[in-house]
Amino acid sequence: MIPYPFSRGIFLWGPPIRVERASGPEAMERARRNVEMTLVTMASEAEAMVHQRD
Repeated sequence: MIPYPFSRGIFLWGPPIRVERASGPEAMERARRNVEMTLVTMASEAEAMVHQRD
């Protein structure tokens, strides 16, 4: 999304998600799901924070 000029935004970040370089397919899939769930959760949190400010 591209915000309008001078609009407000919210930045969220969490702890780093580390994946071993030599991970097998199962570990990579678990890491992928973890990243996906984290992004979905943080997007929901950001949406809630934006709507609280309205």
